[in-house]
Amino acid sequence: MFVFWRLLLAHFMADFPLQTNKVYFLKTKYPWGSFLHSGIFIMVSVLLLWPLWGRPDFWFFLLFLFAAHGFQDLLKIIYNRQASRDTIWLFIFDQLGHVVFISTVLLLPISLVRYATGRDSWFYWYSQDKLIMCLVFLISIGFGGTILIPYVEKLMKHLPQVEIPPKYKYHGVLERMLIVVLISAPGYWYMFTPGVFLIRYFSRDNYSTASVVVSVLGAVAGGVLLRLLL
Repeated sequence: MFVFWRLLLAHFMADFPLQTNKVYFLKTKYPWGSFLHSGIFIMVSVLLLWPLWGRPDFWFFLLFLFAAHGFQDLLKIIYNRQASRDTIWLFIFDQLGHVVFISTVLLLPISLVRYATGRDSWFYWYSQDKLIMCLVFLISIGFGGTILIPYVEKLMKHLPQVEIPPKYKYHGVLERMLIVVLISAPGYWYMFTPGVFLIRYFSRDNYSTASVVVSVLGAVAGGVLLRLLL
């Protein structure tokens, strides 16, 4: 799972924190924008999997992911030309599709690669799959929740289109990440979870009921799942 978890981390990094407003604009306006976004995903994958640079099958698989990710996003954008089609179900299906393409690496010999170092090495933490797994959950739930919440609000309020905030609400991202960390950590750290909601008080922002429910329940569910996996 060494390669799989790092590819998954690269995907969520490219799809959420690294998909800036400019990248999203280019992706929705020009066909090549989808492949620009896909290229960012591949570049992050290359950086995270540098021990595999000498394997030709690694580069062929990245080429496959570059095409698959780019074409999938392009087809989604074409389908979304009508705002009524841009639903939470399409968002979830799109993410599942990307994960399925990434999961095909488990059928290849490169999925058996394992990179390990001693504790005295600078790269010791890089070799820890559990750490990478934690980062996958933190980024997907922390940043991904900012995108998921508007889809839920559209569904519940019957809005004509999804209103994605122009910038990430970083206090919401921080809140979800802290909840995941506290619940997944060994011991009784989950008892401090209620204290996380002080972030909402100090942010002095307005929150809809849907955003609160989705943010909290999503982070709690993610923390419980991560705790079970670890």
